[in-house]
Amino acid sequence: KVDDIDLHEREGRITRGKGGKGRDLVFGHETALALARWLAIRAKRAPGSEFLFIGRTGKRLTGAGIAEMLARLGDKAGVPGLRAHLFRHRWVHAALEGGMGERNIITLAGWSSSKQLERYGASLASNRARAAAHTNPVQVF
Repeated sequence: KVDDIDLHEREGRITRGKGGKGRDLVFGHETALALARWLAIRAKRAPGSEFLFIGRTGKRLTGAGIAEMLARLGDKAGVPGLRAHLFRHRWVHAALEGGMGERNIITLAGWSSSKQLERYGASLASNRARAAAHTNPVQVF
């Protein structure tokens, strides 16, 4: 919802995510700018709506609507099969690669254990390991 986003602090809150759990969001400057632009457009399309993301009719965008939009935009951008879940995998990889602690990732992702982190992080674990090895090579004489 619109009230769950704080552009100045670059934070937000998902009040009810998967499994009915809430979680905090932290986003960067570019995302804050994009959200500010979207809020200006959205205010004209659906004045008074409490929902952050709306469809063409001005009503709340559903999960199915998001999936349809991403598939359409992905095809247009040359990324067939684009789905929201891929962004979550990429975020976990970037957070691990950037040095974010595992406990912080688990908390921000809204998970209750490290099992999901292992699953999400596994897809690009070898990439991170090779990058770390290049950064800190072991010299054997």
